[in-house]
Amino acid sequence: HGYALIGVARYDEAVAMLEEALVEDPGFGSTTQALVAAYELAGRHEKAVALNAAYMKAVPQASVRYYYANTPFTDPDFQQRYSGAMRAAGLPE
Repeated sequence: HGYALIGVARYDEAVAMLEEALVEDPGFGSTTQALVAAYELAGRHEKAVALNAAYMKAVPQASVRYYYANTPFTDPDFQQRYSGAMRAAGLPE
């Protein structure tokens, strides 16, 4: 699971898994969002920014506030790393 790999800081593995999942189901928004974060956390800033731009077109209400309001994850470290990566990729507050 891509989120689990992000949670244990195995970002390159998360990228590989999430890229595969996105090919299988390209319309699943949370997979796209997770891949943006994984790209950023894996040091692939340009890919994160480009994918985030596409994500924001598909999900115009997307924001850091929207993430916090809808995330099922409660671990503060995970939330901070994930939301920080999304911010760095250009997700608005």
